Formats: sequence, structure tokens, C-alpha cells
Amino acid sequence: MHCSPLKRPSWGPSALLLALLLAPSAAAQVDPFAPHVRWTHAPTAGTWIPRSLSFAAGGDLLWGAGSVGSPRLLLLSSNELPAETAGEPLLDEDLGLAGAVGTLIVRAGSDPTALFSVHQVPGSAPSTRHTFVERRSVGAGGTLSLTWSRELALVGNGAPALALDGTGTSLVCAVSDVLTGTLELEWLAAVDGALLTARTLTGGTLRALELSHDGETVALLSGAQLLVLDSQGVIVHQETLALATNALALSSDGDHLLVGAGTFARLLTRTASGFADSFSTPSVLGEVVTRVALSEDGEIAALGWWDQVSGTGVRLQVWETTTDSLVFEQSQTAPGASLQNFPEAVAMTPDGRRVAFGVWGVGDSAPELLLVDVPTGAIVLQADLPGSVRALALDPTGTRVAVGMKHSHANQFATTGEVRLHDTGERDLQLLSGPVGDTLRLATRQAGAGRSLFVFGTLSPAPTAFRSALGSLWIQRSAPLRVYNRAADMTGRSDLTVSRSSVAGQVGASFAVQVAARVSGSLHFTATVLEPLDL
Repeated sequence: MHCSPLKRPSWGPSALLLALLLAPSAAAQVDPFAPHVRWTHAPTAGTWIPRSLSFAAGGDLLWGAGSVGSPRLLLLSSNELPAETAGEPLLDEDLGLAGAVGTLIVRAGSDPTALFSVHQVPGSAPSTRHTFVERRSVGAGGTLSLTWSRELALVGNGAPALALDGTGTSLVCAVSDVLTGTLELEWLAAVDGALLTARTLTGGTLRALELSHDGETVALLSGAQLLVLDSQGVIVHQETLALATNALALSSDGDHLLVGAGTFARLLTRTASGFADSFSTPSVLGEVVTRVALSEDGEIAALGWWDQVSGTGVRLQVWETTTDSLVFEQSQTAPGASLQNFPEAVAMTPDGRRVAFGVWGVGDSAPELLLVDVPTGAIVLQADLPGSVRALALDPTGTRVAVGMKHSHANQFATTGEVRLHDTGERDLQLLSGPVGDTLRLATRQAGAGRSLFVFGTLSPAPTAFRSALGSLWIQRSAPLRVYNRAADMTGRSDLTVSRSSVAGQVGASFAVQVAARVSGSLHFTATVLEPLDL
């Protein structure tokens, strides 16, 4: 049951109290407000291991690639909760990559029509490969369609790399040929794949590639060389590192660069005369840094250290670079006869508030997945997985972690794996249904609430605060609203199932939803505001 649509209401606390009436909450089958595995997706046909993952559409979609055996591109719904909806997170998969070799790479923009990938197919000469970068769009029903495809000029024998800017305007793809010592970079327009700039360099194995948010700065690792280029392909910084490494991260503005330098991790900051060290931290004896991540402002650095002597030790760290403060550290050790442990991936939210680590593990009870809250230094989620992490993605809120896992340890033979989506349960408003279909299922929980108002309308560019209220309203009061009132259970949970089309017909096709509740005499707004994706 629902209230009539409200237009231009006063929306003071007294008005909300008058609306707090009506209807029981739906019975729940799972608790989305506790840490849980939201869903698991494994091969149902063919053999593949997920090796690249990227959240898309603000976190509502997960874009992935499965390599080995039957390579494919995967589009999954982040919001599906099969335990409640009997739904399947897979929206579509592209199987048209037969013959692709090596690891597929995916990158996604905030727009669901901007899904990028790079793959390689064998060339006519031994050990040569053709490299293709492609863009796909998501259409009605969550179906994938190819927007454009471009082959890079260099037919080399090395693995490719792909980086997308934060605006979704441009991307950089690179490939190397180790036999000739050639490195090719191509800057492409995201909209149609048109070539913007190209640069051929002398270099070794391509190890990492990063692009700043504005697309103006490119950083890459080639062999033991660190290079920084501008958007015209001009080299603005170059140096030889102590050891070759895959550890590279770039701040949003391109002014801060985190790199592994053998037994040191270094943060380089742009100055009037070039890049200079502004922070560094040494390893312990025998360690090298293998994976890193950096916040958009360069102030939070995450490091994955590997003990190359024992092969079984890893150390995971988070630093505040401006104060040289260690805010988190965890070490994992095992006997020398154990399986090899290794830091496979580090991911960070742009604001540096959350960091996720994924490691291979050694087959014991130590977690292969950890999610760290940086302000408190606490682990908010961890999981002991049955296999090794091979890919990792962290959503923009830092409350969901997608893991690409092999169905065995990385050192052991297997041809299959799976994608798991872990949810911390911290969101006080959860969407329980995917973007396809007319049914919206939502749940909220606010301890002490007796009833909850689900408020649908247009997202406001700025919040509205009310006296004595906790939180703020992010729905525009000057635009049409639709309000549904639901009773809460003893935990403060309320559920709502509603037709998407009925809401859209009242408030517009593009809408947001937030919940308000009366708790202990005070009005509480959910911190979570959702804009359900409609495919």
C-alpha cells in the first residue's frame, strides 16, 4: 500500500510524522544488513577463470573477463540477491572471443554504455599477437552490443595494458614487443575509438599502465623503466628503477605517483622541475613491493609486500603519506614448504577511505580477501577463500568487493574459477533486485524505527537539513514525489516491493530513493541514497 504522490510538500518533521502509518513489512529470507556473499557466479559452460573486474554504472554493474579455455566478457548485476529473488546475477556474456590468448582486460566508466576491453589473437608469425581494444554498450534487458573495435598498429609478442580516464572521454592502450624492444602507445577517443595520439618508444616488457582522471598524464612501467608522459605523448619524467616491478598507481590529477622500487615503495610528486620523492618506506629483509594503490589526492597509499626469499610471506600496509603514518598492517607467514603466497591485487576507493587486498594464500585459514577501513584502521570484511584471488574490484562506496577467484591455489592446476560479490552490510538502504524487469525490491533498517517512508523523486544537487533531524534529505522537494509507508519489524527493518513503471510515471524515468524514519522522537534519514539503474 502506498501514499499518494506528494508535490511541493513542506517536508518538516511534523509532516513526516503524519505520514508514518500503514502496512506491514515483507518477510525476509536473508539479512542484507550483515556481512554476506551477495552472489556467486561460476562457469555453467566451458572453462574460464576471472582475471579482470571493474565496477560500472556507479557500482550497479560489474564488468568482467574470463580467460583460459573459453574466454568471455561478463556483465553482472551488483544488486541481484538470488537468495531473496531467485535471480541470476549474469545479465549477458560475450562469447565471441574464441581464439583469444593471454589475459583479457576490462575497464568501465560511470556510464553503462562505456564498457571497454582489450584482447589479443595470434598473428601469422610465431609468438606474434594482434591487439584489439573494443567498446561495448548495455542495451535493453542488459544485453551487450559492440560499439567499436580497433586494432593497435604494433603486432608484438607482449601482453597489453589498458587505462581509462575518469571522465570517460579518452583511454590509452599499450602493447610491447620484447624481441624488438618496441613499446607502442595509442590514445583513443572513447566515443568512437578514433586515434588521438600515438607514440612508439624503446622499452622492455610492459608491466603497468595508469592514466590520470583528466587524461592528461600517463604513467607506465616498461622493463625496469618508469616513464611519465603527457596527453601528447611527450615524456615528462623517466628513470631506471632498482628492479622491474608491476607496482604502479597514479593520483587523480597526475601529480602524485606511487611506484615499487625494489626494496622501497616511493611516492613521487610533481614539482616545477619534474617529479621528486615526497614519501618512501623500506621493506623488511627479503621483501619487495608487488602491488600498490593510491587515493585520488595522493595522501593514502596501500602496499602489498612479498617475501621473495621464503615465497610464502606477505605484508599488507596502508600509509598516510603526508604524515608518514602507518594506519594498517597485517603480515601472513607460513612454513617454507607451504604453497606460495603473493599479493595479487590492491584496490582503493577514490577518497582513500577503504582499501581491499587480495592474495593467493597458502591453503590455511588466513584470509585471502581483506577490506580495511582507513580512518579507523579496522578490518570490516575478510574471507578465507577456497582458491587464490586473481582479480579484485572495489565499488565507489567501499561497501562491496568483487573477487575473481581460481578454483584452486594459483600454483595448482585448474581451468575454472568464479566471481564472488561480498557486501559489508553497512548500507542502511539496500536494493535487492537487478536492473532488468519492472519490479523494484528495497529494504531499509534503522534500529528503533517503527515505520519507514520510502521517498522517490529527483536527486537533489545539495542536501536539505531539518532541525533536530539526523542526516539530510537528498530528494528535491520542488519536484514530484512519491512516498510509500511501511511498518518496521523489531530490528527496524522495512521492505518495499513496487513497480518501477508506477514510480517512473509519477516522478520521472530517472529517479532516486531515500528513506526517512522516526527514531526515538527524532527524524532519521538514511545515509544511503539510491538511483536504481533501469535496463
